[in-house]
Amino acid sequence: MFANLNPWIIVLGVLIFAIGEMASSPKVQEYLGGIAPPDRKALYMGTAFLPIALGHLGAGWISGRPYEVRADKLFLLKKAVEEKGFDIPEITAGFTQTDYFSKAQELFGMDSHQLTRYLWDTYNPSRVWILFTAIAIAASVLLYLYDRLILKGRDAAGNGSRQ
Repeated sequence: MFANLNPWIIVLGVLIFAIGEMASSPKVQEYLGGIAPPDRKALYMGTAFLPIALGHLGAGWISGRPYEVRADKLFLLKKAVEEKGFDIPEITAGFTQTDYFSKAQELFGMDSHQLTRYLWDTYNPSRVWILFTAIAIAASVLLYLYDRLILKGRDAAGNGSRQ
């Protein structure tokens, strides 16, 4: 998505991710069941889902306001309307989002594709992917540091064992 607007890249990425998830998820559960003591299998398997739960909590925050401010089409259109000094009523039950877009197209003198291109060129909403990429890179670096510094330090001190 950094390079172009081709939706097939997203579809391909989702497909690859889904196949990887389907292949790895059962194996992770099998591994956890195998290493857990018989009386603690449920505890091990339940604890394995804590990172997923924390990820869902964080995703709600990350995908909310930061995404809206950087990439939501309606938010960017309202910003452009304000910058141009146009007067369009707020969205209500009587004046829908579709009405808002139609009025904006009329005031800007553009059709929907031209207006979308204008918003894309003016505000560059694809930059939101930089935020998501930075989060992924930071998570990878932190996991690496955790593995090398924290776990290695525990192993050297004899306080834990790694398998």
